[in-house]
Amino acid sequence: TISRVIDVYTQSVNDKLTPGNILNGEGDRVKVVGDEDHTVGFFFINTETEEETPVPTTSISRNEPSSFSFLIPQLADGTYYLEIATQYSTGNKLLKDARRTRLDYVLTVGDGGGNEDGPQVQ
Repeated sequence: TISRVIDVYTQSVNDKLTPGNILNGEGDRVKVVGDEDHTVGFFFINTETEEETPVPTTSISRNEPSSFSFLIPQLADGTYYLEIATQYSTGNKLLKDARRTRLDYVLTVGDGGGNEDGPQVQ
């Protein structure tokens, strides 16, 4: 489960996202691992359209069992859920199927999301 995320640019906890900047997170068994037959990773889900934006694996800088860090992809203004899909389990074993879980908070880009003044990745 994902328990907490921090937008490094705004220092906002479980609230705002700044695309093109770093998101640090904490949780339990949040390490992203899996085989080729399963879709694993971090995903932002638009709360209105349900459109899914994956975080490229090349944007993940920390991928540990209890913490993660990655570059927030370019997201349109709006509200998003953060989900993780992984086959990680304790004891260096892979789960048979990927499990997917969602942060309990809705995250906001724009109108208070902090991205208008922050640097943007093109």
